[in-house]
Amino acid sequence: MKLPCFYLLDAIAKNVFDVYASVFSRIVVSLFVDTYFQVDSNTRVKMEEMLLTWRTAGPDYSELFGSDSQLQLQTAVWGDQVCVNAFVPLISIESSLVIRIERSSPSGIAIYPWSDGTSSASEST
Repeated sequence: MKLPCFYLLDAIAKNVFDVYASVFSRIVVSLFVDTYFQVDSNTRVKMEEMLLTWRTAGPDYSELFGSDSQLQLQTAVWGDQVCVNAFVPLISIESSLVIRIERSSPSGIAIYPWSDGTSSASEST
């Protein structure tokens, strides 16, 4: 029953952004994270899919609930690694990738194949 409530929150924030996204941004991190760790794995997958859409659902393809909230959510769900298996504008991705935030990397972001996660396939800025 929790997932439909998140779908409702998602739809309201995306369709009436100016009014509700800022209100929801105050509670979305704790609400999402608390719920995420209470639900079964199938529901978690659906919540992760929703979280990926929040990256670019705001005005001008910005984070729906702000960059701070998005980073907190992604870190809570995936730790320092963010699994990408979705459309990325201007880039065609054939397979799943792991994006790891690395302090040692000049750009701060290294992209690795999902299969091993040890050797750098490319670096993105």
